[in-house]
Amino acid sequence: MKNKKKIFINSSIQEKVIISKKHLDYFKSITGDKNPIHTSKEFAKKKGFSQPVVYGLLTSSFLSAVIGNKLPGPGALWTNCNFSFKNPVFLNDELTIEAKIVHISYSTSMIKINFNISNQFRKLVLEGDSLVKIDLKQISNLPKKNLLTKKPIKKKKENFPTIIIGGNSEI
Repeated sequence: MKNKKKIFINSSIQEKVIISKKHLDYFKSITGDKNPIHTSKEFAKKKGFSQPVVYGLLTSSFLSAVIGNKLPGPGALWTNCNFSFKNPVFLNDELTIEAKIVHISYSTSMIKINFNISNQFRKLVLEGDSLVKIDLKQISNLPKKNLLTKKPIKKKKENFPTIIIGGNSEI
């Protein structure tokens, strides 16, 4: 794939989205989640909320668009995600999604992205991190030499050596 966006430590992106009724209806339809905390104003009030709470996984799903389209972008494969919900999200909230690359592993072709999602009142609603498999050609500061052997890295070599420490005779 030509013209891939180059990435580096501290590459970041910020996106905004306003939660609409359409988002809620689609999510409910796709998942089948009919929990009244998400669908009934009366039930939500009994649980201490002014209105139904937006599905947490709907809130987190906007991270998929960031990873797949922007940071790092097309070809990225989301392999791990850790997040926590800090505050509820409601219909018509404007969410700001912030993502930042904090680590690049040359040996595994993986990056770690930290993310925060906050509402229009700058209140944190979700935070976490993800591991994402990438094409090493996307990295802007890819080393020219192997960091361990100091020998030049051959550009067409796809496999990295495997080092096994503490193995036994069954390996």
